[in-house]
Amino acid sequence: MSQPSVLLRVWAAGMHPRINQGACVVGKFQVYKDKASEWRWRLRAAGNWEIIADSAEGYKDKADCEHGIQLVKTQAPGATVEEVQD
Repeated sequence: MSQPSVLLRVWAAGMHPRINQGACVVGKFQVYKDKASEWRWRLRAAGNWEIIADSAEGYKDKADCEHGIQLVKTQAPGATVEEVQD
């Protein structure tokens, strides 16, 4: 069985849906089990398919992992950028 994935639409640089009639590229979330048999997700960018984000932790239940994806999808559009010093 192949790894399940959830598709996420992301706008290509310089493209705007009202200007380019919705021209977009598609990135994707991938859900997988790690070496410890915990569920994780990663987000791959459209085009080069590089990993641009990941769950940073494993989940015992797949549903919790999928919930993490939903949180990113709903919370990230309004996220601000904050510069911090470590």
